[in-house]
Amino acid sequence: MHFKIKINEKDIKKVLKLNFVVPDKCKKIIVEKKVKESIKKSFRNKIDISFFDGENKWCGRLDRYKNSLEINDNVSTVGAISSGEWTIYIEIFHVFEEIEIELDICFELYSGYNVYKGELHSHTNITDGKLSFSDLTEYFKEEKYDFFFISDHNSITAWSELKNVSEIKCYKGLELTTFYGHILLLGINEHINWYGKNGNLGKIKSIRKEVKLKNGLMGVAHPYTNGGPLCAGCRWEKAIKPELFDFIEIWNSKIDNFKNNWEAVDFWVGCLKKDIKTFCTCGADLHRTGDLDNALSIYALACKNDEAHIVDALRKGHYYLSRGSKLNLEIQDKIFGERLYFDEDITVNYEILNPSTDLQLFYISKTGLKELVKTEGNFTWNTDNLKDFFVLMGINQQRELEFITNPVFLEKTDEV
Repeated sequence: MHFKIKINEKDIKKVLKLNFVVPDKCKKIIVEKKVKESIKKSFRNKIDISFFDGENKWCGRLDRYKNSLEINDNVSTVGAISSGEWTIYIEIFHVFEEIEIELDICFELYSGYNVYKGELHSHTNITDGKLSFSDLTEYFKEEKYDFFFISDHNSITAWSELKNVSEIKCYKGLELTTFYGHILLLGINEHINWYGKNGNLGKIKSIRKEVKLKNGLMGVAHPYTNGGPLCAGCRWEKAIKPELFDFIEIWNSKIDNFKNNWEAVDFWVGCLKKDIKTFCTCGADLHRTGDLDNALSIYALACKNDEAHIVDALRKGHYYLSRGSKLNLEIQDKIFGERLYFDEDITVNYEILNPSTDLQLFYISKTGLKELVKTEGNFTWNTDNLKDFFVLMGINQQRELEFITNPVFLEKTDEV
């Protein structure tokens, strides 16, 4: 990728803006700068160049003395390199002449995604769990999980033990236990409260803003579970505004009445039918051993198993929920969480690995629910809607969810 920018004295104290697109699975961005100028000693042209990702997170800078820059996903200030549109800001402090700046941008990519099994919702005995942090870690190891988030109620005390974890990865989470429902926060780096210093309840918009500033994710936990007086605060008592959340926990394995989970599934699908982009998650809501016995898990597609890459996969919807079956879904070259622009019939490819014997397989779109007979195959599909979505779902004879994918979003266009 190559940019050529001409700058003269009229541009002094201006900030020029350029955009470029970072591909998926990016491991490193390499920037080389060349400046055509005649004044280089006593009077130096002063121009700095800054790079921001699609979330407006600062990722690197070239000052006037630097001619190369590497943006690496191993650097703590960058984390996982997010794909999509990035912005270059050219800060022009002073120039003495007309100059020309050339930027060459190259990308180093990972070869592909790995699939990591994880849990987003777990508790220790620091709050209402029955297991110590070390016992919880051993339990996840025994169950062959690759990662889990610790999400104690309104407490981050257990975070202090993350440095002691080995053979499995544990990441930072927090469950805000409020008067009107539970909010699950993932990937934040410090405590967030749901009320102010004076005791006034925080508005959800304000919490959302604070979470976003901390590069975290925010979702509704078990929205349709039982509420007060038996479980005061557990059921979501406000109208759910999905545009304020990154995800909705549609299946909570602690809930004995699966009707409550299917209510959450139905609400989430209703959001998709209204063209509201939000993702689904599941939660073992782990408090004791045995809670993983019949639980759905997260299967995240990520280049690395570290917090930045897993959170990035969750942010993009690059994951599915499953009780054990592994699956592949691809529409053209897009996977779940991604958007496909198309102008004609599209090809759906899918495969369910190690399916249960009593599996019923469906796909969901704006036109409703349609059964699939085979556990693998490809077929041609079209929609009359300008915007649509495609979700793959499997259930068992007990009417429990066996697996469900996040959507592939579809949008018709004359130009692909």
